[in-house]
Amino acid sequence: MHEAGIAERMLEAALEAAANAGATRLTAVEVEAGPGGSMSEEALRFHWAQATSGTAAERAALRIIPVDEPAALRLVAIDVDGP
Repeated sequence: MHEAGIAERMLEAALEAAANAGATRLTAVEVEAGPGGSMSEEALRFHWAQATSGTAAERAALRIIPVDEPAALRLVAIDVDGP
C-alpha cells in the first residue's frame, strides 16, 4: 500500500520540524488532504501508528483536515513537548 510510504514521509517531515523547534516529542501532527488519488484515510491512520512506533512521535495524534485541492497532502502543523 502506498499509504505506508506516505506515513513514513509525513513522519520524517514532522520529526524534522520538531527537531528544528528543539522539541523532544511530537504529540500531534496535522495534515491537509484533498480528494482524489487512491489514499484511504483508514489505511493512512493504520500506517501512521506503525511508522511512529518507537519514535518521538509514538502515540501522536494524526489530524486530517479535508481540503478541496485534488490529491493534496501536506503537513501544516505539529504539536510538541518541549526540550
